[in-house]
Amino acid sequence: MSATRLRGLVASTVVVLLLSSCSAARPSWEVWDLTWATAQSAVPSASALVASGESGLCDSGLAQLRSIRSDLVPTPEPLLDETMNDWIETAEGALFACPPVNDESYEAAFAELDQLEAAIESLIAGR
Repeated sequence: MSATRLRGLVASTVVVLLLSSCSAARPSWEVWDLTWATAQSAVPSASALVASGESGLCDSGLAQLRSIRSDLVPTPEPLLDETMNDWIETAEGALFACPPVNDESYEAAFAELDQLEAAIESLIAGR
């Protein structure tokens, strides 16, 4: 066997091993979908947060979100990981800065959350 062929075989083996190790670490869609639904329900609506004016609703949502964060990423689909991380960071930021001081900042944060959630749902639908 020539050295070039041997290098090609070794490189192919490394790629296969890397891909198989990555896929083994990713959750199934079935398991991940449940976690995603839990994450979505952990984040109250902007209007509910403004109406409550208390940090209790935010604190419980933030605690729940942080407790499942490691189950949200990695996602079953590598292309979804970055968007999911952005959604988590935006949701945590909105819940951490609670109770809302002004409605405009919350509207902006929740508008961004809505956009990220739409992107996530689009990627999920394309599976």
